[in-house]
Amino acid sequence: MMMSEERMARVTVSLPETLLAEADAILEHSGQANRSRLFQAALRSYLREARDQRLAAEAAKLDPIEEEALAEEGSAVAEEAWLEGEG
Repeated sequence: MMMSEERMARVTVSLPETLLAEADAILEHSGQANRSRLFQAALRSYLREARDQRLAAEAAKLDPIEEEALAEEGSAVAEEAWLEGEG
């Protein structure tokens, strides 16, 4: 669904004046249409980074040797099934 088609919710956010002034300064030079668009873009960026960090943390828990063995096993099974299909 495109952003323009999404149903929007109105929220109220309290910000320190200095943070709002910094956001407004960025807004003047960014090409964003308004504060809402700027905050939407900032929140999307933050959420994407948070997801990436969670994924990286989960990936760091994996054992590379075990993952390689599983990949090779899966590849061998797929190759065997493919060869059986040719025969």
